[in-house]
Amino acid sequence: MALSHSDLRKALELLDQYQKAVAQAGPDTDPILLEAARAGVVQHFEIAYESSWKLIQRWLQENGKREQAETPRSRADLFREAARSGLIDNPLQWIDYAKARNLTSHTYDKRDAQVAFDLAEPFVKDATRLLDNLAARHD
Repeated sequence: MALSHSDLRKALELLDQYQKAVAQAGPDTDPILLEAARAGVVQHFEIAYESSWKLIQRWLQENGKREQAETPRSRADLFREAARSGLIDNPLQWIDYAKARNLTSHTYDKRDAQVAFDLAEPFVKDATRLLDNLAARHD
């Protein structure tokens, strides 16, 4: 059964657009608008991250070893299994994405938001690679 990649693809496109908008902001940009755009990057990072790990989980449930698919696992275990299956390259990087997402999703702290903002760019590359790897497997 083919898994839908459209939600993740859309989330990554929006995340990329928000990142570009922030990068193009000049010194005359209203600081409130710039902060709103940065918050948009963080929010879209959260959305894309959620979509990506759920897609990984579904793929592993459908394509992994039966005993592994039925065993509850932590996100760290999920990402290690995804790396063993060739879906992602670096499970430690994905664990960092999970930590950043957890920091920003429950309370707002400017430092935590900065961590997520800084991880958004490499996340787009890693999540795009995930999509490419899934497409190569004709899931």
